[in-house]
Amino acid sequence: MLADTDTMHSDFGADLLQRYELMSRCAVAVAKAIEDEAGDYQVVVPTFGESVEDTHSMDARREAIRAITLLHFPQESESAPVPSGILCASEPSIDLIREYNAAKIAFKEAVLAIRNEESGDTTSIITREVGKGRRTPLLNQLLRNAKITSLDLKRCYTQIRILPSGVESLRWTWATRHARIKKVSVAEAEALLDALPADRQQAIETARDLLARCEPREILVRKTSHRNQLRANYTIRGEDGRQNYSCPISGIVIQPGTELPKFKWRDDPAESGNSRPKRGASVEEKPYIQILDLFRYANRK
Repeated sequence: MLADTDTMHSDFGADLLQRYELMSRCAVAVAKAIEDEAGDYQVVVPTFGESVEDTHSMDARREAIRAITLLHFPQESESAPVPSGILCASEPSIDLIREYNAAKIAFKEAVLAIRNEESGDTTSIITREVGKGRRTPLLNQLLRNAKITSLDLKRCYTQIRILPSGVESLRWTWATRHARIKKVSVAEAEALLDALPADRQQAIETARDLLARCEPREILVRKTSHRNQLRANYTIRGEDGRQNYSCPISGIVIQPGTELPKFKWRDDPAESGNSRPKRGASVEEKPYIQILDLFRYANRK
């Protein structure tokens, strides 16, 4: 039975690595195609540089390419990817982007298959959230075996939005998203620790010591903060005149053709005067398990 389990896990690992390699190859192909179109196809990254010229520059194009092809967490010496922008692209490049999106879906399916293998009460909180980028213990093990532990699953899952043809104008906006509170048992907290990367071992051991001081039936509180959601309002001119649309945006969007639409960027309102929401009076002010952002009830018995 153990040998059968090892074989099955090996199959999961091989499939995961194969799909990652396909996704990675697609990313390289997209990067080359978009860079090669620099002379004829326009770009804008509204948050890049210090001037209007900077936002349309070759460096801005490289930042946009990095934003759509980065699959790993940035290293400490690297900046975070730009939040959004518009890349004009040819139909052959757009076909490559569609292939890249399909490879991302296939990779996510491989991850979800591993999640389904790890069903059970102690991992339930992880299996509910792995689609959002969390890792199960088995997934962590298989990523280590494949030497790709630095993968950012959320970025691997994110689809690159291709705008319809004929977009005349695009305006970015932000939708406010409020934080949620989740109750987490001690067993679920231990499972979350099991899913953390091995390079955080010291913090994990500290958290385990703190959890050992809790009553087995104690319930902790996990605050899940949601950043404001970036959206786009855009207009298309058709046979029946102009039509308005709205959609969520995750990063760079692709505009078919050579020319940019009219556009207007808006900074995230949370970045100016952002204040931490007050927690309920029954929850302690400081996190008890910092690595998991878990809090204890103030009036626990």
